Amino acid sequence: MSGSICKLLMIYSLVLRHTTEEVIVACMEAIEPARAAMTSQLRNKVIDNLMEGLTNHSWFTGFDIADEPPRRFSLEQWIKLAKEVQATVFIAVHGGIGEDGTLQSLLEAERVPYTGPGVISSKTCMDKVATSVALNHLATLGVLTINKDVWRKEDLIKMPILGIWHDLTSKLQCETLCIKPARDGCSTRVARLCCAKDLEVYVKALDDCLLRIPSNSLSKAYQWRSCNRHPSRWSSLSSQNGLLRKT
Repeated sequence: MSGSICKLLMIYSLVLRHTTEEVIVACMEAIEPARAAMTSQLRNKVIDNLMEGLTNHSWFTGFDIADEPPRRFSLEQWIKLAKEVQATVFIAVHGGIGEDGTLQSLLEAERVPYTGPGVISSKTCMDKVATSVALNHLATLGVLTINKDVWRKEDLIKMPILGIWHDLTSKLQCETLCIKPARDGCSTRVARLCCAKDLEVYVKALDDCLLRIPSNSLSKAYQWRSCNRHPSRWSSLSSQNGLLRKT
């Protein structure tokens, strides 16, 4: 999007964060006088370097960028502004309403064009169970999905942990479980559970509404991180283990 749409242009690394909360904090820091001055200086340096390299091309007519401090818009105001200037919205929002079809639906309602998948595709792919169901018909073509079971948070909390563990490992025919929120697009709250004690730790964290599980709380924390770094090992792990997802 151009500067005239979002009224926010800063060095990308200043707002490159994993969660919406982190992005908000970064934006608030960016409007502090000292940080804003530094951002403006760095931005001007980048633009000058780009101008120097692009002015020799006949197709280049300049940048539509204003050196303005960030401005706050409600989502409705921002979409209205995008419509008024006939913009095409480049969606680069991570998680939440940016991926689950909500933002896409709001833009379509105002007939504002945007990039990326549409409402139905976004809504389906954000829900891991719905995605799996949508892919079931491709099994004969070799596109397989992992065995899974869906549990509500309330049921996980109130039922005996040992019974849950036994039922799941028996039903899914596995020795370990991968647990993940069914309707969250990122790696938040993903864990590999290798025993009933791990499940107990995870469920207690849910019950206590913890933002994160303390380090070394799970029996195989290091192995789980290793699998994240090595896709080939993760693929093997996925094919051998059931998937427990909570709603």
